[in-house]
Formats: sequence, structure tokens, C-alpha cells
Amino acid sequence: MFSQIIMRLFSEVGVEEQTIEEVMQGEAAAYLKFYISPIVITAFLCLSIVLRNRNFPILFSCLGILLIVLGARSSGGMAFLTGLVTYMMSHRLFIRKRGMLILSFVALCMVSYGCYAYYVNQVLSGEIVSGNNRQIFFCENPYNPIELLMAGRSEAWVAWQAFMDKFWFGHGAWPYDTTGKYLRMMYALHDNLRNLPVDLHYMIPSHSVWIGAGMMNGIFAFLAIGYIFFFFAREGILSFMRCDNRYKLVLVYNVFNLLWTAFFSPQSHFRLTMPIAFAIIFVIYASVKAGEHKRKEMMAVSIS
Repeated sequence: MFSQIIMRLFSEVGVEEQTIEEVMQGEAAAYLKFYISPIVITAFLCLSIVLRNRNFPILFSCLGILLIVLGARSSGGMAFLTGLVTYMMSHRLFIRKRGMLILSFVALCMVSYGCYAYYVNQVLSGEIVSGNNRQIFFCENPYNPIELLMAGRSEAWVAWQAFMDKFWFGHGAWPYDTTGKYLRMMYALHDNLRNLPVDLHYMIPSHSVWIGAGMMNGIFAFLAIGYIFFFFAREGILSFMRCDNRYKLVLVYNVFNLLWTAFFSPQSHFRLTMPIAFAIIFVIYASVKAGEHKRKEMMAVSIS
């Protein structure tokens, strides 16, 4: 994780063109999302390992709320949910019995949607101004998070249609939309066909690692990539309740990040950022398994 911080510090995101005032006013959304947000989130995760404070997840959720207000909705949303889920697990809230897991999930959804509705109210009233809040005004019903997700990640929905059009073997690597069909579809989702570019020489839109694999290479690549995601997500979920408390926040965040990236991030993330999540989840899972094996050996020795 320290390497991630160093990588972000030396990456180029047009830093020289951004000011603190622009960031605070939500006018530098790219700078916030791709530079500040990853550094701050990774630094908080590192601190959670060092400090070992059971209430640190609440502070992480507050960080998520701040990032959402400033315009980094996806990063802030993951931080917010990560903090809530980790706090509930660390304090065994609602999950002492398996029958209470459903109640725990419902409570989490209600709290999350309540915060989302409040955020939408603040944006519509002009109290919150961020670089991508215009997407909320495109929605017929902004209180429907699925509609906002379609507005913000329309490329993923269009890529799914392209995948269905060539289900078995896909369109090939980085295919061009030679007819303009999928570009028109994406603009239609935004009700913005009047601004459709005259030059339709664009690649087929795809903002999803998993769906993009199917769109480019067909159903067999889609299933193979899906298995990889399922494998690591399953390992992370199985480790939730048994790993050391100081690693819980890191584990939950990387599982959420893995799922979000699989569905709604460009294909390049499969080689750039996802291997880091794979490694973190695998190491924590392996440490849990090693601890269980050691305890079994000690019990066997004590019995004998």
C-alpha cells in the first residue's frame, strides 16, 4: 500500500493546473478523483493497521462522506460503506447470529440510501457543487441510485449490449464502432443525441473490466474473468470475520474496490490496480488459513 502512495505522488494528473480553491469548490473533479482521493484513502488504510483503533472505521466513513461532497462519488461511496461494514463486524453489531445477517443487510441499505437521498437533496438545492453533479440533473428520478449509476457509467451498459450482439467470440481487442451504433446508444441514454459528434470513428464504449472482456473476446473470456473475480471476492468474504481486526478495514475496502472495478472501471485496471487487490486479499486469506491450521495443530498436541 505504501507503493501505491508513492506511485500516486509521482503520477501526472495535471496537478499544475489545479488549485486548492478549485478542488474545494468541486471544479477539479479529475484531480480529486485520480490524485488526492487514492492517496488519502491509502494513507488512512495504512494508519488503520498501525493505530489498531476499533473506532477508526467511523473516521473512514466520515472521510468517504467528505469525498462524496467534494465530487469523488465512487471513491467516497466505497470508503463510506467500508467504514460502516467494518465497524459492524468489529463490534459484532447485528451479526452475532446467522439469522440476524438479513437484518444487518437491511439496516445497512437503509442507512446508505438515507445518506444518498440527503446528498441528492443537497445537490438539487445547490448546497453541494461538485465536478460531476450535473449527472444528477440528467436523471428523471435522481432518487433512484440505479438511474444515476446508468448516467455515470453509461459505457458499461452499452458494452453489455455490444457483448450480446457478438456473444460467442466478441468484437476483438479494442474494436472500433464503425457504424456509430453504440456511440448513438450512449448519447441516447443521456438524451443528448443532438450533440452527437459528426466523426463517428470511436472505439466501442466500455467502462467495465468484466463486461469489456466479454465484449472484446466473447463468453469464454467473460466466464474466465468472472471466475477470477469470484475466487478472490469469495476468499475476502470468508476472511472477514476471522482475520485480525487491524486488517479488517483494508480487507473490506479491497473487496469492495475489487467488485466496483470489475463492473465499472476501464479494462486497463485489470493489469494496473487489480493485482494489488488480488495480492492483499490472498495474503490475508492465507494468513487466516495458516492461523487456523496452527490452532488445530496445537489442539491436537494438547489432546495427545
